[in-house]
Amino acid sequence: MFKDEKTGDYSYRVKNYKILSLADFFDKFPNIKVTIDIKDEIREAPNVILEVIRESGAENRVMIGSFHHKQLVRFRTLSINLSIPTSASPKEVLIFIFHLTKLKKRNYCALQVPMNYGWLQIVTENNVKRAHKLDLAVHPWTINNGNEIRQLLDWNIDGIFTDDPELLIQIMKAKL
Repeated sequence: MFKDEKTGDYSYRVKNYKILSLADFFDKFPNIKVTIDIKDEIREAPNVILEVIRESGAENRVMIGSFHHKQLVRFRTLSINLSIPTSASPKEVLIFIFHLTKLKKRNYCALQVPMNYGWLQIVTENNVKRAHKLDLAVHPWTINNGNEIRQLLDWNIDGIFTDDPELLIQIMKAKL
């Protein structure tokens, strides 16, 4: 639920919105690309999500992410012949950040990450450049500050998760 920080109102609470199932979403919005985040550790979740993606013919417009490394591994194993992209798990992000490997072989195509994790700066101009050299996209979350959005766009960021898409669109239009 989006809470307006100025007024404290939950602007969508009183509206008569319906939450769609994943299958209904794919049907209703056939041209929208989305990231699907596996939020839980239920073993069957990757199977169920993959089944809906296949039945909907949405393989070419999704990216799968999760905080749960095992869930991403399960999904990648199940979808190996479908080339459905996934983002890096937190474990894989740490490997990237600390240069623990040359990343010659990896199973993900994006870093979907917070700007910082405690004291650790994750999204920096240098890390964005490193990721791009490795053909990795960088999608920071959750960015609701106009100055941060502008800075990220200057760094040629690949995507931004935000609770304020109108602000993001406004800033992107102003940069054109």
